[in-house]
Amino acid sequence: SLTTLDLAYVMAMPGAHTIFRNLRALRKLDFHEILCEPDAPESLWAGLCDAACLEVLRVQDCWHLPPLTDAVVAPAALSALRKVTIYDCPRMLHSSSTWRVLWRLPALADLNADFDAAAADAAVRALA
Repeated sequence: SLTTLDLAYVMAMPGAHTIFRNLRALRKLDFHEILCEPDAPESLWAGLCDAACLEVLRVQDCWHLPPLTDAVVAPAALSALRKVTIYDCPRMLHSSSTWRVLWRLPALADLNADFDAAAADAAVRALA
């Protein structure tokens, strides 16, 4: 079964509701320059609901990827996720929804993100 998925320079189809599914054995997910519509729905992340073995998530240069939300992916569903890296993904990082999911990941030990004023504000709002 699939344990590593590395996607680069992929365009999500307009109107797509999710990018992937059935990722139960996945341990590492790496997105680089995934292109999607600026208003792509949060449901694009729905495939992570089954990714209980996911240990590493890296998302880079994905300007329009929607934020993670606990309504789509409960943090408890990502019980093995210990390392998250998010760079150049302003729609994700400027959303308190993403930070709320990140702060509630039970195994998170290593978080790397580019952190501007808008991301800092979102991160603090998620703690409230």
